[in-house]
Amino acid sequence: MKRMRLAIVAVLLCLTAVLAFVHLTTRDKVPEGSLLIQYDGRESYVPMDALDIVEISGTVVSAKGDAQEIHQPGVRVEDVLKKAGIDSRVIQSATAVADDEFSAELLAEEIVAPDVAYLAREADGSMKLIVFGDSNLKRNVRNVVRLVVR
Repeated sequence: MKRMRLAIVAVLLCLTAVLAFVHLTTRDKVPEGSLLIQYDGRESYVPMDALDIVEISGTVVSAKGDAQEIHQPGVRVEDVLKKAGIDSRVIQSATAVADDEFSAELLAEEIVAPDVAYLAREADGSMKLIVFGDSNLKRNVRNVVRLVVR
């Protein structure tokens, strides 16, 4: 009985290791300090240093209803897409994807609206999606590495 349990545990550990290896080798490798923009079957990298950094200021509300003031540098999502050569008039939506594949979708109206959708620069250099107007920070995506545009 003990040998059977040990064999099952060993098989599960090996399977986990193989699946982790496959997952890590198939993920998009995005150069540090850049965002991968995917649109219409094309991919391009936008270096964050090439964008006009602005001061993001506003209030977001957590799921508990607590108001949180935001004051940090960042860029408008629309400006990132423009730098990638994407005309905002053809955008239907954009999905911000984190390095762990967590994602959130932005509608075209939110992207082009002034003072709504930003990518904020964190202290460690990573980017975080901030969407003003969300009632519970449900689209608070940290470590954004990719924007998938439709």
